[in-house]
Amino acid sequence: MSAPQSSEEWLFEAAKVDYCTALEKGRPCILYKPRLSIDGNQWCASYGDMPEGVQGFGSSPELAMLAFDAEWVAKIKEVK
Repeated sequence: MSAPQSSEEWLFEAAKVDYCTALEKGRPCILYKPRLSIDGNQWCASYGDMPEGVQGFGSSPELAMLAFDAEWVAKIKEVK
């Protein structure tokens, strides 16, 4: 995609950036700041104690945080 040309296009692009930033700020791994550690050959993002807590595992810190977010949402769905 080419760079925005008009002021309306610039405003639209700025709104998209604001929206994406708001989504990122609402992720469980951002809000609850799980502890990040290495567990064997994987990274672990952990919040709370097992088995009640939430853990996400991945081959990188980013993947562990993504897995943490998915587990957080799954845990909330269990409770409902």
